[in-house]
Amino acid sequence: MGKTLVIGLMSLLLLACGKQAPELTLEKIDDGNVLRQADWQGKWVYINYWAEWCKPCAEEVPELNAFSKAHPDVLVLGVNFDNVAPADQLRQANALRIEFPLVAGEAVRKAFPHDLPQGLPATFVFGPDGKLVDTLQGPQTAATLAQVMKL
Repeated sequence: MGKTLVIGLMSLLLLACGKQAPELTLEKIDDGNVLRQADWQGKWVYINYWAEWCKPCAEEVPELNAFSKAHPDVLVLGVNFDNVAPADQLRQANALRIEFPLVAGEAVRKAFPHDLPQGLPATFVFGPDGKLVDTLQGPQTAATLAQVMKL
């Protein structure tokens, strides 16, 4: 059974019992602030997996930064593929000049169910309805990122 279906069924069961499903949140590794469902509901969400050792990831970062700045209504999130300690992620992200928020992979997969990428870089694109729209493999440009939304 798919993760999305299980989460949906659990939410319906909780509502039927008169209990509200817990709100999904994402703690940003870069500043410790919390993103709540209201921060991403109804928005396009791009989840980019990167690693320090990945040369194409480093080439893609300026494009993701530019895309994020050009589209403030889109939430771009970075996930360290190697799942290193937060302090190491911050050091690596600073070296790569990542300007978009960083979140933990496990938490983001609960909020946006998807499989781990098989190669890097990889960007999972979720539409305003919260459903996976596309998986982009390899380095992207700001134009190819925008093309998914047909901008």
